[in-house]
Amino acid sequence: MENHFQCNLSVPEVNAIPNLALAHVGDSVYELMVRTMLCTRAALKVQQLHKATVKLVNASAQAAFAEKILPLLSEEEMDFFR
Repeated sequence: MENHFQCNLSVPEVNAIPNLALAHVGDSVYELMVRTMLCTRAALKVQQLHKATVKLVNASAQAAFAEKILPLLSEEEMDFFR
């Protein structure tokens, strides 16, 4: 059985993945982090959890968060945005 949770890609193979595909994966990681944070910090019903997640995990909210952290990034990190 193949282990889909272990990355067996070489650096060139990872570098060949299109940016939008990487963004797709990144969105899912971010959503999982938000869902985990909401479940551990708030006693909300499932419908409330969903609404709170949607409010935080969307393009506008992510752009606002990105604007807040941009001044904190190193030059090397900023190279990804150039």
